[in-house]
Amino acid sequence: MNSPAHIPTSPMPFMISYCKNHLNFYFKFNLVLVKFTQDLPPCEEKMNPVFHEYFSVTDRTQREKIFIKLQTSSSGYETVSHLRQLRYQQHKPFEDRFIHAILQLLYLADSFVPAHRSEKALKEIQIAEEKLALPQYHLASDLEKEFFLLEYENSIRLFSQLSLKDDHYSRGLFGFYRLSDSQIKNKLTNDLQKAFQTAPRLVHHEELFLPLAGLAHQVCEKAP
Repeated sequence: MNSPAHIPTSPMPFMISYCKNHLNFYFKFNLVLVKFTQDLPPCEEKMNPVFHEYFSVTDRTQREKIFIKLQTSSSGYETVSHLRQLRYQQHKPFEDRFIHAILQLLYLADSFVPAHRSEKALKEIQIAEEKLALPQYHLASDLEKEFFLLEYENSIRLFSQLSLKDDHYSRGLFGFYRLSDSQIKNKLTNDLQKAFQTAPRLVHHEELFLPLAGLAHQVCEKAP
């Protein structure tokens, strides 16, 4: 495997907000891009109690309910961010971080899609989590790499469903004031597809991960 030392450490800000149930309330996700050569600082003392519940159960149905609780809590953007941080701490190998990158994309995509599509996104998250939970799992074979390439493609399709209609705050953060909804969708979808295609299929997975990480996993400040 190639060394991850060349990973860029100066990502541009990337913030996304979404309106839930047509109310004037936004969950602002604080997305975290970690330097792969460093460990994250401990976050146990800040962790929502729901996290302990999430990691203490093994039943898929129960974990699904807890995940929904995390997503819909009043501090959902903070709890999901802490969940990501904790996962990074628990899964140090690069292969696991690659898998987790897909999970992050799916979390992000699920915040965009309409409610009737959320179940599909959640199922894809569960599939990826099952792979992540396998002991001593490595992306060793071409078949395994193909599976995760398909997950990338699924996340790109989910991103293409996003809508920023009447969301002027998000438009401002994205710099998309002069673009229509369809133009925004096309731009983000094309950017993700371009990032996905920068490396040939079935090459070292860090080469597939890095370009997309630069788009979807940016460090950002919480909105004032």
